[in-house]
Amino acid sequence: MRARIINVVNFFKACRFNMLENVNQAGRNAHRQDLNTLSGWIGILFESATRMNDHWWWRILLASRRIISKLLMIRSLKVTPFDQSLKLMDHWEHLEIDMYKRSEKPQTSFDDLKKDRSDAEEILMQFNDQITRMRKSIWWRLGLFLRFTLGALKLKKRDFRMPTVDSDEVMKRYKKWIPALSTISSHSERQPIIDSMDPILSQHRDKIIEALDGKNDGVYETFILKLLEHHKNVSSMRAVLEANKRSVPDLLRQNIERTDEPLVSIIMATFNRAAIIEEAIDSIKEQTWQNWELLICDDGSEDNTGEIIAAQNDSRIRYFRFEHGGAAKARNSGLAHAKGAYVAYLDTDNLWHPAYLHIMIGRLIRHAGCYCAYAKFIDVEPAEDASENWQLKGYNGQEYNFERLHEKNYIDLNAFTHRKYINQILGGFTEDLPRLQDWDLALKYTYIRDPLYINTFLAICRRNKKWDQISTAKDIDHSAVIKRVRQNASNYFSQGLPYKDTHEQPGKITVISWDICRNHFSKAYNVAEALHQTGKYKVRLVGFRFFNTPIFEPYADVTPDFETFYFSGAKFPEFNNDFNYALEKAGDADIIYCIKPRFPSLGLALLANNRFGTPVALEVNDLETMIEQPIHTEQQEGVSLDDVDCSDPELLNPRSQIWSRIMENCAQKMPLIVTHNKNLDTRYGNRTFCLRNPKDEKYFNPDAYDRDSIRMELGIAPGEKVILFAGLLRRHKGIRYIVELIRTLGGPPYRALFVSSLPTSDQKDLEEKYKGEITILPPQGRNNIARINYASDAVILWLNPNNKPSHYQMPYKITDAFAMKVPVIANDISDLGDLGRQGYLRLVEYGNLEALKNTVLDIFKQPENHREMVEAGRRLYLRQFSYRSTQTNFSIIAQAAHQHHGVLPVAKEFAEFFTRFHRA
Repeated sequence: MRARIINVVNFFKACRFNMLENVNQAGRNAHRQDLNTLSGWIGILFESATRMNDHWWWRILLASRRIISKLLMIRSLKVTPFDQSLKLMDHWEHLEIDMYKRSEKPQTSFDDLKKDRSDAEEILMQFNDQITRMRKSIWWRLGLFLRFTLGALKLKKRDFRMPTVDSDEVMKRYKKWIPALSTISSHSERQPIIDSMDPILSQHRDKIIEALDGKNDGVYETFILKLLEHHKNVSSMRAVLEANKRSVPDLLRQNIERTDEPLVSIIMATFNRAAIIEEAIDSIKEQTWQNWELLICDDGSEDNTGEIIAAQNDSRIRYFRFEHGGAAKARNSGLAHAKGAYVAYLDTDNLWHPAYLHIMIGRLIRHAGCYCAYAKFIDVEPAEDASENWQLKGYNGQEYNFERLHEKNYIDLNAFTHRKYINQILGGFTEDLPRLQDWDLALKYTYIRDPLYINTFLAICRRNKKWDQISTAKDIDHSAVIKRVRQNASNYFSQGLPYKDTHEQPGKITVISWDICRNHFSKAYNVAEALHQTGKYKVRLVGFRFFNTPIFEPYADVTPDFETFYFSGAKFPEFNNDFNYALEKAGDADIIYCIKPRFPSLGLALLANNRFGTPVALEVNDLETMIEQPIHTEQQEGVSLDDVDCSDPELLNPRSQIWSRIMENCAQKMPLIVTHNKNLDTRYGNRTFCLRNPKDEKYFNPDAYDRDSIRMELGIAPGEKVILFAGLLRRHKGIRYIVELIRTLGGPPYRALFVSSLPTSDQKDLEEKYKGEITILPPQGRNNIARINYASDAVILWLNPNNKPSHYQMPYKITDAFAMKVPVIANDISDLGDLGRQGYLRLVEYGNLEALKNTVLDIFKQPENHREMVEAGRRLYLRQFSYRSTQTNFSIIAQAAHQHHGVLPVAKEFAEFFTRFHRA
């Protein structure tokens, strides 16, 4: 007995040691990721400073200043901003080496790592200070005036790229940047440590990294060496490229999660590029990922392109020759012949990093519910004369933001990959666009879900005036093309994404809600209604009534146009008859969309799959094992079916905690999961699809209402400022802070308006404590809440970060406010933080009442400054929260679900358990 106890103690000691080792390793990896990011940014800032210093007007005016200083015998500028930048870069190059050495040492503490990162951030700020000093000087401003004047006189090109564009973008990204090390050491949800114990997989990763080391003489690396040789600012370029090189092995370790390599179809459009096409093909052949097919789409070339391709003698290369019709048509023709599950693009004038496919496809495999990914790229124009410096057009890449993408493209086709089925559903390139086809495609493919972003340079875009590139074609009206691309995207807002039916689209759909009496019924009903409105599906909604109310009150007066089957909820064995009838109704479908991992929903779906083979998609939109527990209670994890005592009396209640734990275990084994929250995505292995909480744009449309009339109807006085909270009144949602805010503001004209969807104990406490100070409206019809939102002036959504379920939710209040153009204030939690950083809402720290007050006053006193924010919020609603977006998204989810046809292993396992339970 004593020996067993010692063994157990030693086991837990070893587990604790391994956990600490993993955290330390994770911390060092995160720190290196942060250093790589900062180092790349520093290099870009130095490059910007160099470009500014190289501008002819700056040098002329600086020289003029020196002459004037001598003539007037006044003090001259001894150290210019660029001189200071050179000193900073020299200091940074030595400091950076020391930082990376410390990051490799296991004994280095978190505090030491944070200090190094802080020092790197200080260097970044100093570089920005020098650029700011330069651009604010009278000499720079005079030079700009002179340059614009010459442009207006047509002595110079009217449009030109400002050298400060890249530095401005870096600082914007820096302000919104969340260091990876912070996510490791903080309390917040974090990504799992990628450190597989599978020795075969580990050996495979090492083999890929070793193969990468052997490609130093390939076309990509050769070009990089030439770039360093011919680039004027070697220090800045080397800083960027060295940071990039260090990040690649870590990216490979993070993104290689399987030893097999699915087929990737590479589309290469070409027209009279025989002179350079071989380099692009070599760039593909040198990939560490070798399971690819290259579809060369010849757009009617008049040179010997065909002969060069024939000489390649590689069965993976397929050559198609088409009549000349433009690059977009050629690419679409290639896509029609593609056999791979993934699609990538490489034009003949560009090159890939040897690990490009492994990183890009690996990331998509790791995030099975994401549709596409993009990486950073270097845009460069080699000089024709070997003695001249090459012109670096820019380091391109930034975190995804649809609003910025709609304004200007930053995703290049050669650094963009996607799943094949997205093309099958959404279609391909717009064939009558002469250029900017990649921008048009990126706007379409990233419209309903944000793409994955790889913050590493993995492609090189080469420019050459002799190559007759479309981007420099003089016979194209570039402004008209830009206008057309933006118009295409604007059409999506008004008409939705154009999507095609495929042979795998379902005809009959069953949507399951475990209960129809509470607020969780909203999602099930709205999804069913949205799908029914397409006219393409026969929709059936199945649900149970486990509480005393007949139906969730906002839906009490709704008459659906689709089939509904609502059954009584009860305990076993009384529940058996209704449950079996529901099973027959649910299984009679081409796909089941099941909402929440509860027994009456997921259990029903799994049994239907086991009996009928119906494909199942599961939506998880909360932590079901703890949503009714106290605020500080830790979540109870799922329980294995083998560990369940089938005679446990708690199992007689279909909505009991033990059933929730059982279904959580089953949910983890589901092949297709849908969420609306990034932390739930992390919880389920980063593999979930995304379907936001939808509302019908027919009703949630500000243009359909008269705001003044609604305010008068609600008794809102002219000039009164209404702060709205609509939904379940729960303490952890910050409802008391809203009342305290009104008190802090001094009362009228400020007013708190609450709309309850269901009575709660917290609501009763609120009414008793603040009697006479607040207005609480009873539950409203599901679409009437659109009118109330439109009449309001702000919505506050503060979710207590100490309440764990808050990190896994995406309240319907966000949908309503975005749809009706109401300013939203929220705290930085889960997706709300990301939406705030993207400019859709204002972020205020939870509990900071003074900051909340200042933000509210800023919104009310300067509404014109927030007009663009609410307009962007409306566009986000149309993209991700509307019925149209739900219809498009579901067509993608349904196609993915049919890839998991037949009886699921988890369904068979659960059916066997359910049989044991009945026998017990």
